[in-house]
Amino acid sequence: MLVREPVIIEMIVRLAEHFNMNVATRFIRPLLAPVFSDSSVSRRISDLTDNPSELSEHGVPLDELYLQINAMAVFIKDVRTSILPNMNSMSNSGLKSVNDPQKIYRDMALSNFKSNIDLLSRYTSELFEAVEVFDKSRNPAGKSVFSKISENTETARLLQEK
Repeated sequence: MLVREPVIIEMIVRLAEHFNMNVATRFIRPLLAPVFSDSSVSRRISDLTDNPSELSEHGVPLDELYLQINAMAVFIKDVRTSILPNMNSMSNSGLKSVNDPQKIYRDMALSNFKSNIDLLSRYTSELFEAVEVFDKSRNPAGKSVFSKISENTETARLLQEK
């Protein structure tokens, strides 16, 4: 089943824009290399965030959307557990000279990173809930795509963790 629901597409676009503009910036991306080393997570996040405007025309398969949301939840968990606690030491090792003209932008990106991850988590949770409601409204009880994808229980748990 393809998802072309305008509300869900708008949520994906909002999530993708936030991810691209505030999370995966040129200043933060080098710190995210360990998280992006998992190729399936990286590919699914890329599928979700790279061209969201095309989704309204083509739609997205529901089962793939669940897996993409799961990948984003795994990403958020990994960032919260392995990147945020070590961010100061990781970012200091990569900083250039004090006179670097980009220093103020890098400092802003780093200081806002935790709140941007929290907002990304909220957007991902809202999308997950909306997709689940969409799925259950279109499929009879017990035959929803949600119930066929084992990762969905993990997704719900990961998005509840802080």
